Amino acid sequence: MLPLLLGFLVVALPIPAFSVGQAALPTLGLPDNARYTALGGAGGAICDDEGAILLNPAGLYLWQKESHYAVGASFDFNYLLPEFRLEDLYHHNTSIFGRYKDWAAFAISNKYTSFGKNWWTDEVGRYLGSVHNYDNFITLTIAGNLEKLGVPWPNYSLGLNIKYIKSVLAGMQVGNQIR
Repeated sequence: MLPLLLGFLVVALPIPAFSVGQAALPTLGLPDNARYTALGGAGGAICDDEGAILLNPAGLYLWQKESHYAVGASFDFNYLLPEFRLEDLYHHNTSIFGRYKDWAAFAISNKYTSFGKNWWTDEVGRYLGSVHNYDNFITLTIAGNLEKLGVPWPNYSLGLNIKYIKSVLAGMQVGNQIR
């Protein structure tokens, strides 16, 4: 097990990690958890609850550390512009997470943002149809303690997110537009 982990670290560590100031998909910038929103988005440093799924997957291992078997779920729903009463602009996040003994923590999360329905017209104003715009993320997370994986670092954990992202912003061709 140790040679496999060391091989992974040799391949993964040289890959540069960086933060981008603006997200290509608006859903990436929406808050996931009230605690981290109150901290000004600095939740990656103290992830020990379901917010770790998207902010710091290694921190998910710290959730319910005293329990051998634990399962939890969270659901969050917000209207994007509630003051304008636009009910088709909303955001929700559903997560199921848990841990198995002292070995690993796991989670699956679905983050969905609806941007409403847009009506398409051609160059002279004829109605061509409508499309529902949305972003959808499905995230699988696993985290574990490095000492349990055979590495002599007891206070460190390793986390991995695998994401499926689908963004639908234009569902049809309009005029001479090329998709």
